[in-house]
Amino acid sequence: RFSHVKNMVLSGMTLKCKRNNHIVEVPDMNGFTVKNCKISGNSRYLQVQPKEALQLDVATKAAMVNCTPYNGRGCHNVLITGNTFSGISRGVGSHSYAKGAEKNPYTNITVEKNTFKDCKGEAIYFLNWKNCSVLKNKIYNAKHAGIYMQDSSLNKVQNNTIAGIGAYSGERAKTYGSDRAGVLMRNINRSHVTGNQASGCKKAVMENPAGKKNVIKRNKKLR
Repeated sequence: RFSHVKNMVLSGMTLKCKRNNHIVEVPDMNGFTVKNCKISGNSRYLQVQPKEALQLDVATKAAMVNCTPYNGRGCHNVLITGNTFSGISRGVGSHSYAKGAEKNPYTNITVEKNTFKDCKGEAIYFLNWKNCSVLKNKIYNAKHAGIYMQDSSLNKVQNNTIAGIGAYSGERAKTYGSDRAGVLMRNINRSHVTGNQASGCKKAVMENPAGKKNVIKRNKKLR
C-alpha cells in the first residue's frame, strides 16, 4: 500500500503472491506510473466482491484505515501501461468513493496496452472516473465484462480486444448480474466507446441504463 505520494513509478517489477485481497492499493496519488510489470496471485478471493490486483482508492478511514491523513483524495495523473495481469480476481480498478472523498476522485488515468489473462471477475472495473482513457488492452478470459464502467464521464474506451467472457453465478450474479459483455456501461455520460472487438460474449458493448451524449460506434462482436 502506498499513499500520499507524488510522481511514483513501479517499473519492470514482478509481483507474485498468494493473497486474498488487493496486491497493490493506492489512495491520494498524484502522478503514479505502473509499467512493464507482471502481477498475479489473488485469484482465490471467494467473497462476493472480487478484489482488484491494482486498486485505485481514496484516502478515507473506511477505505484505507491507518493511511493518514484522511484527506479524501483519490488518484490523479495515472499511467498503467505494458503490464501483464494473470491469475487474478479483477485486474485494475476502483470502487465508488466513500463518504468524505473529493468530488472527482479519479481523473486523468490511462490504462493502455496491458494484457489481462484468466480473471475471476472483470479485467478493468472502474467507477467515478473522469477524463480517463482505456486503450488497446488485450483481455483473455474474464467474468461479467472485460471492461466495466459505471457512474463516469468524459472517458475514452477504444481499440481494446476482448475474448472469452463468462457469466457470474450464485451470490455474485445476485449482486452484479449475469451479463456477458465485452464492455458494460452503466450510467456513463459524454464518453467515446469505439473500435473495440469482443468474442465469446453476448454483446461487444452493453449499455444499461443508457447514459447521455455517448459516442458508441465501430465496435464488433466477432463470434
